Amino acid sequence: MNSKIFKIFILTFILLLFMKVDYRLKEVGPGGSQDDSVYYYHVQSIVIDNDFDYSNQFDGNYVDAYFTSSGRPVPRQSIGSGLIASPFIFVSNFFEGIIKDLSTYKLNYFIYSLIPIFLIYLSGNMIISILPKRKENKLIWLYILGSGVTYFAFERFSMSIAYEFFSFTVICYISSKLVSSNSSNLKLIFLLPLLQFFFLTIRWNNYHIFLIPIIIVLSKGINLKKIFLRKEFFFGNLFGIGLFLIHTFIVYEIITIFQASIYPKDGWVVYERLESYLDLSNFGVSIWTIFVDFFTILFSQEFGVFYFSPIVFLSIYIFWKLISSKRYLLSFIIFTYYSISLTPVFIFASHAGSYGFRYLYSLIPLNLYLLFNLKMVNKIILNYLFIFSIFGCFSQLFFESTTYASLSEGTIVNSFGVMNPYSNPEYLSGLLKSLLQLDAYLKILFTSFFGIFVVKVLGLFTDPLDFISLIYAPDEKMLAVFPRQPQETPDMAAARKMFDGYDMGVLMADHYIGKTLNLLADLNIDSDTAVIVSSDHGENLGELNVYGDHQTADLPTTRIPMVIKWPSLSENVRYDAKHYHMDVFATILDLLERKIPESWDAKSFASSWRAGQDVGREALVLSQAAWACQRSVRFEDYIYIKTIHDAFHLWEEEMLFDVKEDPHQMKNLAKASLNVLQRGRDNLAEWHSAMMSDPARGRDPHDNVMKEGGPYHVREKLNTYLPRLRETDRLELAQRLEKKHT
Repeated sequence: MNSKIFKIFILTFILLLFMKVDYRLKEVGPGGSQDDSVYYYHVQSIVIDNDFDYSNQFDGNYVDAYFTSSGRPVPRQSIGSGLIASPFIFVSNFFEGIIKDLSTYKLNYFIYSLIPIFLIYLSGNMIISILPKRKENKLIWLYILGSGVTYFAFERFSMSIAYEFFSFTVICYISSKLVSSNSSNLKLIFLLPLLQFFFLTIRWNNYHIFLIPIIIVLSKGINLKKIFLRKEFFFGNLFGIGLFLIHTFIVYEIITIFQASIYPKDGWVVYERLESYLDLSNFGVSIWTIFVDFFTILFSQEFGVFYFSPIVFLSIYIFWKLISSKRYLLSFIIFTYYSISLTPVFIFASHAGSYGFRYLYSLIPLNLYLLFNLKMVNKIILNYLFIFSIFGCFSQLFFESTTYASLSEGTIVNSFGVMNPYSNPEYLSGLLKSLLQLDAYLKILFTSFFGIFVVKVLGLFTDPLDFISLIYAPDEKMLAVFPRQPQETPDMAAARKMFDGYDMGVLMADHYIGKTLNLLADLNIDSDTAVIVSSDHGENLGELNVYGDHQTADLPTTRIPMVIKWPSLSENVRYDAKHYHMDVFATILDLLERKIPESWDAKSFASSWRAGQDVGREALVLSQAAWACQRSVRFEDYIYIKTIHDAFHLWEEEMLFDVKEDPHQMKNLAKASLNVLQRGRDNLAEWHSAMMSDPARGRDPHDNVMKEGGPYHVREKLNTYLPRLRETDRLELAQRLEKKHT
């Protein structure tokens, strides 16, 4: 490839990636998943608070926290990336204080988003410097940019992956320098284990980083004693482990090298899947599961390493070549290194998705070193790397950016916070289609940091949302795939289609439940098998002015199906008594003749089944806090709804409905039936008093939500909702909302 053309390609790709980045320049810090924010908690605590006390970061909301044995809340993620980022943020925080009156956005978040890109740049230069001088070295940047690590450097920048990649590169670099200097650099010998222990703080399961020096020394045929039996190496390890244990005491108030021991209930590693692999009683199934999972990791549509990081796939090639050359000791250690990298992928059931694939990026620096230094590269391998790295580059660019470049079925929120319908399960065809779509490039532009300023300019002349809506307009191809799920409901015909689609979904679920029951009968195990069918919530189809969603604590949302088929229990019997979802678990234990823990609030209703009586709770208290802040009491034939935050629906503070006579909740009886209303109030007050009397329950979750700024899905949305109401001839509603909420 022409050198000039190659440089143009790389620069263009980097520019497009840079445009694609969502820097999340918000006062609350990085968005994305919970992990993104939690990693940033370390930086906040170090730079802003100058301590390792995370109480104010969690601020009473401990969703993202684990608790140490001493009861101290700590982030789930390790501190290492925060330690590396902190010097940069100290500097940016200083300058932010100087320009705070001149800037709309937080400078430190901007700098924070650039750190992983800078680390990848350093990593690439270090890798090139330790490779033999070959003309193919100019392609190293292509291999790195074409790997999945790019996704985390440019998009999920708050995650630790780019920091991990950097740490493994540094250890490869130092080990290579030691080998090239014939082990005479005593400072590097001391520094090597010290850095290894420091980098271990980025992610505790990266213990295979200690194998890199051994692999590189053996690959050069050097005696291990020349490095690893020196006193400098011994003292480097001593200081390293000492500092590591000091950090665990400061951060977690415990001295340990095993992260799982920090938490009272294992709190970190998921063992269940590993146990399934090791289940020798079902050997054939276990082997098949491992095979399927391994194939998924390599070739899945969601970050399959064959597509997204081809250099990782070459681990198999490297191992085979070493075995062929009869370098068995080196082969064994490298196999161990690869296995340690692969194990977390299998443990976390997501395979090559959100969790698993990212553990493989530690292989990239070492793979590149071995490929070039052991002269394993040939024309076929170089062509493979070139072709698939180009493909990987475009995969990174268009992932989560277009409707067509779809990696899985279903609908999820992508990194830009956009509901992205994944209409095409064929990744390759989807990617190729997206390359020819103008809207794909527009989406990359308008979901980027650069796009922020473009949108601000557009806002001077027109409503930016109207312009951007052209990019995310309803797609006719989507309607062909999901004809019963219209993306807009401008009239009653479209609304009816949505209702029919919901009914069709219920019908289809019923159909497949029937097929499952028939299969159990065909296998002659139906009389020995319990089947429980339920759901996590219902759905409003117009009730309380909510369409096709579950935003309330009213009857349609909180009344869920429950069908139980249990051996020895009566069939075709309908019960209408009131039960909590958690009562099902107590009932199952009761039916299995197991003791129900005394700490449970759940109550078994198995006895009513055995006696053929429809007996349940007199009243249920139900909550909603994601869209609205509501609690309801279901009692007798009524539902009483208390609203703390109305999600901008302008509901009354108190609502009362006769759900028997008025199942769609059209007539609020709160003012007409004061006696019934008071019974609802009393039930709620009694329940709340009982809950709050137990100190273990802590603060009312609704209090936490309101302190955080209101329900998550409507938080800070009023300022954009009011103009929309005014522009669509709903001025009166806008005025009422503004009066109530401002």
